[in-house]
Amino acid sequence: MQWREVVGKHQAAMADELAAVLDSELAALRRSHAESLNQTVRRFRQATSDGQVLQLLNETCAPCAEQTLLLTFENNRQPVARFAGGAFELNQAPAIVSAVESRDLIVTLVSDGQLSRVLANALRSEDSDVDDKAYLVPVVVREAVVAMVVAAGSVKAAHIELLCEAAAMRLEALQPVAKVEPAVKTATENHAWDALSAADQKLHLQAQRMARVRVAEWRIYQEEALRKGTEDCDVYLALKPHIDVARQQFLQTYLSQSPTMVDYLHLEILRSLVNDEDVLLGASYPGPMV
Repeated sequence: MQWREVVGKHQAAMADELAAVLDSELAALRRSHAESLNQTVRRFRQATSDGQVLQLLNETCAPCAEQTLLLTFENNRQPVARFAGGAFELNQAPAIVSAVESRDLIVTLVSDGQLSRVLANALRSEDSDVDDKAYLVPVVVREAVVAMVVAAGSVKAAHIELLCEAAAMRLEALQPVAKVEPAVKTATENHAWDALSAADQKLHLQAQRMARVRVAEWRIYQEEALRKGTEDCDVYLALKPHIDVARQQFLQTYLSQSPTMVDYLHLEILRSLVNDEDVLLGASYPGPMV
């Protein structure tokens, strides 16, 4: 055997060994990360007050970005947002208002015009770039935004979304339906929602939470598959086992239980996985269930 063949085989063996080690370390990292998230969810379940839930949310979101701030809201004559470093009127922060009204994650620039001077200054660092982005993640409890995580720098947005969902579920469990008041009311009233019975409203809210949590989990734990599916314009095929199981669960648990139910799972897949570009789901995606 020539020396080139010997060297080639040795290098191939080393590459295989290194790949095996990296795969093992990556699997261990994922298991550790999953366990950490599970522990956090258990801590949310153990919280006994709104203040404890929000404090825990603030703590657990901190490692997910270079900077995080937790906003809470007050409905005075002019709605006000507060955080650990100050306060500002919402009419000074159109991006915050948009996130409140849409109840969805919004990405904006760290600028006085979008976030208010007080909040923008709190997010800026000495080496801050004028194009720094801020991620606004609402905490939604029964159609109302009760708080918001603002993150800047290197942000793990999917992780923060999942933590906000966990916090929202615990906040809802702590407050009876009749006592839940929106911290900031949206610009329009949802009369169709008001027409639903209390039981139907509860079922709709549970369905929305299930959809958000499931899709957030895919964005975290199936990140590589999602990336490949997006590149191939076939996200459904890349995540087919997970999507099919979730669709079946959603159908049995929610769609079959109420004639007013909406396919929130489909809407969340569109919003969070493909940014409303349905072509990225691929030709085999079965579409909405209703």
